[in-house]
Amino acid sequence: MTILLDPPATVWMAAIATAPTGLQVALLTGVIALSVYLFYVMLSPEKF
Repeated sequence: MTILLDPPATVWMAAIATAPTGLQVALLTGVIALSVYLFYVMLSPEKF
């Protein structure tokens, strides 16, 4: 999985790197879930 390092993503990575472990897991899970959802929406626009 490639992460495009535009400024918002860089800020996110810095926030995740400095967050406590439990919060890191929650943030990463949310980011991955959002990425998968957006990828799915882009691949199947006729369903929406």
